[in-house]
Amino acid sequence: MEYTEKRKAERLPIDLILGVSELFKQDNEFIKNVNAPIEVLDISRGGIGFHSESELPVGYYFNARIQVTDDLHSAFYTVVKIIRKSYVDDKVHSYGCEFVGFPSVLNYIFDDFEKKIAEKMGK
Repeated sequence: MEYTEKRKAERLPIDLILGVSELFKQDNEFIKNVNAPIEVLDISRGGIGFHSESELPVGYYFNARIQVTDDLHSAFYTVVKIIRKSYVDDKVHSYGCEFVGFPSVLNYIFDDFEKKIAEKMGK
């Protein structure tokens, strides 16, 4: 069976650590004091993939500040929705998330990041 990429945008590798302190749902349901460190593995214009030892529920959201390069202008704030979860092993969970309401005006951040990745890979 042939694998078909489901993402609308190319996944780019990234080494980024974030912390999730609060989760919420659209019906004003909150989970506070989560304190979940996450290791972001890849990013695209549509979302992020990450690993965490914390158990996070699918369908919940969190606020994130994401900086893709050392340039302070490459940072953006977004709402992230957890859309899938799988298990890497008995301690680590793998998550897939989408950005909610990501404004297209910020696409320049990904354009610059894609160029830097291509330069590193000698393309």
